[in-house]
Amino acid sequence: MIEVVTGQRLRTGDQIRLHYRGKNKPFRQGTVAGLYDRFFNVHFGRYQESFLWVDLLIGEITIVQIGKRSACRAS
Repeated sequence: MIEVVTGQRLRTGDQIRLHYRGKNKPFRQGTVAGLYDRFFNVHFGRYQESFLWVDLLIGEITIVQIGKRSACRAS
Protein backbone atom coordinates (compact mmCIF):
# COMPACT_ATOMS: atom_id res chain seq x y z
CA MET A 1 0.00 0.00 0.00
CA ILE A 2 1.26 3.45 -0.94
CA GLU A 3 0.14 6.69 0.70
CA VAL A 4 -0.69 9.37 -1.87
CA VAL A 5 -1.26 13.12 -1.74
CA THR A 6 -4.88 12.70 -0.61
CA GLY A 7 -3.73 11.08 2.64
CA GLN A 8 -5.35 7.77 1.74
CA ARG A 9 -3.51 4.61 0.82
CA LEU A 10 -3.49 3.44 -2.78
CA ARG A 11 -4.04 -0.30 -3.28
CA THR A 12 -4.50 -2.60 -6.24
CA GLY A 13 -8.17 -2.65 -7.25
CA ASP A 14 -8.98 0.87 -6.00
CA GLN A 15 -11.18 3.04 -8.22
CA ILE A 16 -9.38 6.35 -8.77
CA ARG A 17 -9.97 9.61 -10.58
CA LEU A 18 -6.88 11.24 -12.09
CA HIS A 19 -6.49 14.92 -12.86
CA TYR A 20 -3.98 15.90 -15.55
CA ARG A 21 -2.49 19.38 -15.32
CA GLY A 22 -2.92 21.45 -18.49
CA LYS A 23 -5.25 19.16 -20.49
CA ASN A 24 -8.58 19.99 -22.17
CA LYS A 25 -10.28 16.96 -20.61
CA PRO A 26 -8.32 16.70 -17.38
CA PHE A 27 -10.25 13.97 -15.53
CA ARG A 28 -10.09 10.22 -16.17
CA GLN A 29 -11.42 7.38 -14.04
CA GLY A 30 -9.87 3.96 -13.77
CA THR A 31 -8.87 1.02 -11.59
CA VAL A 32 -5.40 0.57 -10.11
CA ALA A 33 -4.02 -2.55 -11.80
CA GLY A 34 -0.55 -2.70 -10.25
CA LEU A 35 1.83 -0.92 -7.88
CA TYR A 36 5.58 -1.08 -8.47
CA ASP A 37 8.74 0.67 -7.23
CA ARG A 38 8.88 3.42 -9.87
CA PHE A 39 5.42 3.41 -11.44
CA PHE A 40 1.81 2.28 -11.10
CA ASN A 41 -0.64 0.95 -13.69
CA VAL A 42 -4.21 2.16 -14.14
CA HIS A 43 -6.77 0.22 -16.19
CA PHE A 44 -9.15 2.46 -18.19
CA GLY A 45 -11.80 0.11 -19.57
CA ARG A 46 -10.16 -1.25 -22.73
CA TYR A 47 -6.55 -0.24 -22.14
CA GLN A 48 -4.00 0.15 -19.38
CA GLU A 49 -1.56 3.00 -18.83
CA SER A 50 1.52 3.39 -16.61
CA PHE A 51 2.30 6.49 -14.54
CA LEU A 52 5.52 7.38 -12.73
CA TRP A 53 5.40 8.13 -9.00
CA VAL A 54 7.50 11.23 -9.76
CA ASP A 55 4.55 12.67 -11.73
CA LEU A 56 2.52 12.65 -8.51
CA LEU A 57 5.28 14.36 -6.55
CA ILE A 58 5.83 17.21 -9.03
CA GLY A 59 2.10 17.73 -9.58
CA GLU A 60 1.87 16.64 -13.22
CA ILE A 61 -0.98 14.32 -12.23
CA THR A 62 -3.10 14.32 -9.08
CA ILE A 63 -5.29 11.59 -7.64
CA VAL A 64 -8.46 13.50 -6.86
CA GLN A 65 -10.68 10.73 -5.52
CA ILE A 66 -10.17 7.16 -4.38
CA GLY A 67 -13.25 4.95 -4.45
CA LYS A 68 -14.00 1.50 -3.14
CA ARG A 69 -12.06 -1.53 -4.29
CA SER A 70 -13.24 -3.29 -7.41
CA ALA A 71 -13.98 -7.00 -7.48
CA CYS A 72 -12.89 -7.33 -11.11
CA ARG A 73 -9.28 -7.70 -12.17
CA ALA A 74 -7.50 -5.85 -14.94
CA SER A 75 -6.43 -8.14 -17.76
